[in-house]
Amino acid sequence: MAEFSGGNFWNGAAQAGIIAGFNHAAHRLLDNPEYDFNGNTYTSKAELYAAILADQSMEQFGIKDIIALGGTVSGMELVDKRFVAKGASSKTSILSENLRKVGLGSFKKAKWAPTLNNVLSKTASKAAFIARWIPWISTAMLAYDTGMILYNTQLIYNKITANGR
Repeated sequence: MAEFSGGNFWNGAAQAGIIAGFNHAAHRLLDNPEYDFNGNTYTSKAELYAAILADQSMEQFGIKDIIALGGTVSGMELVDKRFVAKGASSKTSILSENLRKVGLGSFKKAKWAPTLNNVLSKTASKAAFIARWIPWISTAMLAYDTGMILYNTQLIYNKITANGR
């Protein structure tokens, strides 16, 4: 066929071989790319994402998160109350019970202090007020840090995978 079109069969065969070689190499790179992160090489995007997520978790979480987790758990209503007012929860938190023992006094007027069971709840007790807000603030801190981990993980992942290596 090459002779009919005025070409050289062996030149065409060499060109076809080179093109096939480049095509094969390109498909290998696209099908099995390698991603470098923190001195390690990953051949799977899932492995890469997991490695970045673990790295960012260790980077973001610290002592404040341990304290925040403690604040969240200490605000859970796990302890039976000695006295239950009409319409109130039958349980209280460890934090609330212990702060009431300190005797912080009361506000002149009840203030909004949400509980896990009733976000519209109010209290005049300063101890209860503090004990009710600590878990919400602690949970917000944990949520923020979790959001930052996911955000930073995605930024790093996108940067690495966009370059293909």
